[in-house]
Amino acid sequence: MPQREPEKTFFDRESERFTFSEAGWNIDLALVVTLNGKPVVAAEPRDVLAADNPADDLTGFGRSDPKFPKLGARGAVVEIVALGTGRKVLALELPAEVRPPTDSLWAPVEFLAGVDPAGLIAPLKLTTRSGVEEVDSFFRHYLASTFRLGERLTPGFYRVVVAP
Repeated sequence: MPQREPEKTFFDRESERFTFSEAGWNIDLALVVTLNGKPVVAAEPRDVLAADNPADDLTGFGRSDPKFPKLGARGAVVEIVALGTGRKVLALELPAEVRPPTDSLWAPVEFLAGVDPAGLIAPLKLTTRSGVEEVDSFFRHYLASTFRLGERLTPGFYRVVVAP
């Protein structure tokens, strides 16, 4: 068989170059971009940071200032969940007068309550501490005697959470 002559391989091909002619382009001056009032070619890096209205730069990304409603004065929030079903039985805000006798910051406190037809079976069992002893003892006494937790609930076992 005759030998083949060497040819160009795939990698030896010249790369194709796509070019566009700039002749005939019309740029509307109303579409020229500026940074801090300067044309892009004359802008400096600090002009990027000195935008006209920096609050609107990321509005499309959900980064606007959130609007929170003003909360009224309250003593605490009580939430009671039935342990058997996991359903919320009661959730209410206590009046502002019902405050623990301390100005210390405290975390939510949790109690376990057992209720029978006559009321609470035993004193509330503290399961999660608030970090302040006065708060724990205040709400244990308040929920049992003043709030009368045993009279508000049907028989069963409940998780009682009191939060600031």
